[in-house]
Amino acid sequence: MKKIIILVVLAITINQAQAQTSTTDSVHLKFNTELVKAGMTFTMPNGAVEVPIVKNMQMHYEMAVTIPGKAIEVRYAIAPYSTMRNAMKKSQKDGDTTEVFNKRINNMSRAITYSIATNVGGGVRDSTIRSQMFPPEAVKREFGADFGGTILIPVKNNSFGTQYKFCMMIALHKDFAGDGYIMYLGDSLQSIGPIVKEHFGINGGFYALKFKQ
Repeated sequence: MKKIIILVVLAITINQAQAQTSTTDSVHLKFNTELVKAGMTFTMPNGAVEVPIVKNMQMHYEMAVTIPGKAIEVRYAIAPYSTMRNAMKKSQKDGDTTEVFNKRINNMSRAITYSIATNVGGGVRDSTIRSQMFPPEAVKREFGADFGGTILIPVKNNSFGTQYKFCMMIALHKDFAGDGYIMYLGDSLQSIGPIVKEHFGINGGFYALKFKQ
């Protein structure tokens, strides 16, 4: 199982070679393509401006924004169900029915999310990473997801985090649709919290990326 998870994470992150392009048009095209494939929508948060994508080896993402004058960057990543399914095709057993195979993919999402959190933090297992699941009814109502949660990640590398040292990641999953990740980068949870509350929480920007209902 661990080997399969690694293969899926690699398949997801390998997209960064195509996603981290230098032109705005190509970034938007890639982002919109992944949104359609995963059945998700994106609404630019009020007051946010787009910033260039940072090429890195830890985690792909298709869109990034910041609030001018604030020490925060928000990165949005999408992993469509079809991408994960294609990555797992070689692991499908001869006796597997399509239903069993598809269920296995959906059930792997939590383990994949933790692997991605480890990558974002620097690629080494970190006991200080903390997570909390959203209530099922709330995540369905507010994000259109089957499950999701918040992961708090100390960032120890300069490839993904650049000048930032902390990431609050919102992970979302919808069966047969895919996964979405919203990564709030800043200096600490204490510095990110008030900015998220002021600039994303009140005007609905916290739900900028979500699944279609």
